[in-house]
Amino acid sequence: MILGNLLEFGCCPAKWWFIGHLLWFGLSYWVVAHKKALHGGVYWTMAVGLALMMRLPIILYGGQINKDESQMLAQGITLMVDPVLYHLVDPTTGGPLNSYLLAVLGWLGAKIDFHLAHFLSLLLSLFSFYFIYKTIKLLRNERIAQVVVLPFLVFLSFVQDSNYVHYNSEVNAILLLSVVVYAWAYLAKTQAYTPWRLVGFGVMLALVPLCKLQGLPFAFFWGLAILFQFWLAKPSKFWQYFGWVAVGVILTWGIWVLLLAVNGVLDDFYNFYIYANSQYSHRLTGERPKFFYTLMRFPVVVVKKAIELNYIFFPILVLSLSLGVVNKTLVKERLRAILKRDYYILPLMLLYMVAISMTIVRTGSFYAHYFLFYLLPLALIFGLWLENFSKTWYWAVLSTQLIFFVVLVKDIVTDHPINLYLTKAPQAQISEVGRAILKHKKQGDHLAVWGWSCEYFVESQMPQGVAENHTTRSAMKHPLQEVYMQRYLRDMRLNRPAIFVDAITPKTLWMEKPEVYKHENYPALAQLIAANYILKDSLQGVRIYVRNR
Repeated sequence: MILGNLLEFGCCPAKWWFIGHLLWFGLSYWVVAHKKALHGGVYWTMAVGLALMMRLPIILYGGQINKDESQMLAQGITLMVDPVLYHLVDPTTGGPLNSYLLAVLGWLGAKIDFHLAHFLSLLLSLFSFYFIYKTIKLLRNERIAQVVVLPFLVFLSFVQDSNYVHYNSEVNAILLLSVVVYAWAYLAKTQAYTPWRLVGFGVMLALVPLCKLQGLPFAFFWGLAILFQFWLAKPSKFWQYFGWVAVGVILTWGIWVLLLAVNGVLDDFYNFYIYANSQYSHRLTGERPKFFYTLMRFPVVVVKKAIELNYIFFPILVLSLSLGVVNKTLVKERLRAILKRDYYILPLMLLYMVAISMTIVRTGSFYAHYFLFYLLPLALIFGLWLENFSKTWYWAVLSTQLIFFVVLVKDIVTDHPINLYLTKAPQAQISEVGRAILKHKKQGDHLAVWGWSCEYFVESQMPQGVAENHTTRSAMKHPLQEVYMQRYLRDMRLNRPAIFVDAITPKTLWMEKPEVYKHENYPALAQLIAANYILKDSLQGVRIYVRNR
C-alpha cells in the first residue's frame, strides 16, 4: 500500500502506522537522549512532516467529520458571495473570523470543502504549538521546549477522535491566544514596551472573541495579566502602557463596529452574537445549567469525555506527582525555586486553568473540543516544571506515544479499525441527498436547509439562502425562538432561495423527532413553502423542494 497508491487508506493501514511510530520514536529518542537541542529548523521540519504524514488519511477524507466544520464551511462559501455578516451568515457562537478565513482562502483559489477544513485543523494547531514552543524556549531553553512539545505533536499526529481533528471554532482562538501568551512572555522577559508592540498586543486580544465568543474571558484574563506586568515592571508608566494596549483594542473593535454599522447589521451583531449567545444554554432548553452541580462533576466529565486527550493529561500528571512521591523535600525546594525565578508566572498559568474550567462549566455544554483550551497552559506549566526533574525522567514524555502504540496493537489484535477515515481517492464524498440537490441546482442558486445538515451546502457548493444554516434556534423552544423564526421567515421571503431542504429525520442532531420538528409544524413556514415550493425528491426521510421559478 505504501509503495502503491498513497492516496488510499483502508480501516487498517498497519504498515503506515508502524512506520509513523518508528519515525516519531526516532525523533523523540534523539531529542530526549541528547543533551543539546536539535536545530530548531530541523526539529520543526521533521515534526511537521511526520504530523502531515500521519494525518494524511484524515486530510484526504472527503466527508464530514463533525457538524461544526460543515457549519463553518457553509458560512465560508456564503461569505464569498456576500461578505457582509448577517446578510446571509449568522456565525452563532463560533465567531465570524473562522468563516472569513475560509472565504479568503476561497477568494485565493482554494476549494472550500472538507479536505481544506481537515488540513486547516492540523495546520493551525501546529502553528499554535510553534508559538507555545517559542514561549517555553524564551522562559526556559530550547531543549526543554523541544521535550515538552513532543507529546503534544505526537497527539496531533495519531489522534483519531473527531472532536480534535475537525476544523472547529476553537483552533483560531487557541492560535491567537498562543501568540498572545508568547507576546506577553516576550514583554515580561525583555520589558521592551514599545508602542507598536503594545498596540499589536491589544489587537490580538480584541480578535480572540471574534474567533470564539467563549474566548472573551480568556482575552480579558490576558489583558489583566499584561496590566499586572506593567504594574510590577514599570509602575510609573502604567497608564501610558495601558493606553497603548487600549488603543489596539479600541481600534480593532472600532473598525469592526464601523463596518457593521455602515452595512446596517450592527443591531444584528449585538442581538444575535452578543445578547442571544450570552443566553445560550445546553440544547437550547432555555434553562441555565446548575453551576455548582456541573462544577462538582466537571473533573469526571473531563476524564470521561477527553478520551485521547487523556493520553497527554495522565502522563504529565503522573510525571509531576511522581517527583513529590520520590522526594517531598526536593519538591518544596524546587517549587520555591520556580516561584522565585518566575515570580507570578506559574500561579498565573494555574489561574488560567481555573478560568478555562469556569468558562466551560458556565456553558453547561461539555463538548470535548472545548478541552483543547487546556493544552496551552498545560504545556507551559509542564515547561516551567520539567527542568526540576532529573534527565532520566525526560523519557516519560514518550509515554503519550507509547499509549497510542499500545492502543494500535490492541486494535490490530482485536480486529478493530485503526483508521476511522477511509479514503478511496482525494475527492469529495457526496451523499445521495447531495447528488439529488445538485440535479436541481442552477448557477447562482442559494440553498436553505431546515434541520442540522450543513454538509449539503458543502457537497453542493451552494451558498446559504438564510442566515441560520442549522435551524436549532428557530425550531427548538427557548426564550428567543420567535425572534429567530421571524428572521428565518424574513430571509426566506427576501432572498428566495431556489432550493429548500427539510432535513428532519430520526438521525437529525438534536431534532431527531420529525413529528415535532418538521417544517409543517410551524404554520407560517409551512404556508410559505406550500405557496412557493414544489416537492421534487424524498430520500432517506430528507425532502427536497424547488422554488417555483
